[in-house]
Parts: sequence; C-alpha cells; structure tokens
Amino acid sequence: MPYTIEVFYATCAIVGLIFTVFSAFISHAGHGHFKIGRLGKLKIGKFKIAKTSHSSQSSASSSDKLGPQFSSLSVINPLTIAIFIGLFGLLGLLATNALQMGVQASLLFSSSISLIMSLSFSWVVVRLLEQSQSSSVTTYEEAIGLRAKVVTKIEKGRLGTISYIDKGTILTLPACAEEEETIEKGDEVYISRTDGKMAYVKRQKEGLWR
Repeated sequence: MPYTIEVFYATCAIVGLIFTVFSAFISHAGHGHFKIGRLGKLKIGKFKIAKTSHSSQSSASSSDKLGPQFSSLSVINPLTIAIFIGLFGLLGLLATNALQMGVQASLLFSSSISLIMSLSFSWVVVRLLEQSQSSSVTTYEEAIGLRAKVVTKIEKGRLGTISYIDKGTILTLPACAEEEETIEKGDEVYISRTDGKMAYVKRQKEGLWR
C-alpha cells in the first residue's frame, strides 16, 4: 500500500506539472481573450486584433468605460486545478517519505495544504488582474481627442472602422465622420465623441479637449 500511494502521488505531481505548464503556455500564447469596447476580442501578448463584430452586445453594467475588459475572472479555473493537482502530488510524496505519515494522514495533509495554496495563488492573480483592468481603462471623456487610424473606409453618412492605441493597447471601434464627408482607409483622424459602441471622428484636432 505505501508503494501504491507513492506512485499515485508521483503521478499527480507529474500530471499537475504538465497541466500547469500547458495552461500557462496557452494563456501566454494568447488564447485568453479580452472584450474590446464590447465589440470584439484582443489576443493577449502581442496586441493582435481579432475579427470584430459591428453588432452591439448587451451589457449588464452602466459604466462609462472604454478599453479591454475581462469577460470573466474566476478563482476556480484550469490553472488553479492544475496547481492543486501538482501540489497535492508533491506534498503527498513529502508527507509519506520525509514526514513518514500514514496513508490517511498524508492524504489529509497534502489535500488541505494544496487546496489552500492553489486557491490563495489564484485569488492573488485575480485581484492583480482586476486592479490592472481598472487602472488601464479610459472613460468616454478621456477618449475625446485621441488620434486614430481609419482601417475601414468611412463613407459619407456610413460606418467605417478605426483603430487607436489606448495606454499601450490597440483597440478598434466602428466610426462615422462627425462632418458629413468620406475618409479614406489609412487616414489619421481624432475621436470627437463616443458612447463605447461607436465613435465620431474628425480630421482636425482643433476644438477637442486634448
């Protein structure tokens, strides 16, 4: 039985380590997503814009914030589970070999401590992400006067698309010309007003806040 439980712990440690590395790699590679202006998604890491939808999505919040928002922030996630499994295996090996605990005692010891440590780690990460989110968003008023680039031609009286950099993050929004005119792709414009779902732009910055 002692040999069997050691094999079990070792397997958990190896699986947990592999799963943790894999989960961290997936997150770093950009498979987690931020919402952009409630219109699209942004890959983490290299600020690559994914295909955006011009249809507005319902929002449960009435906050007047622009920029990336986390679609969900949960303490219980795949990375937390991976860390728990890995710690459970390592602590189990420690309990059986170094501390000479029995099977039941080692199970209780490793499961309780690994649960506390993995949840604590995940809680700290979530808090840091929330603080980063709240400090990186821009209000509608602060967006006025930001320089943007037209990525889809804005025809007279019709919507196009602009991209702009807000505190190191590339964002996109549907946009129309404040003055009834056509603005070609690649032209530089300035945001004159926005509601977070679309922007109105002008060629000249004069008269804007910035």
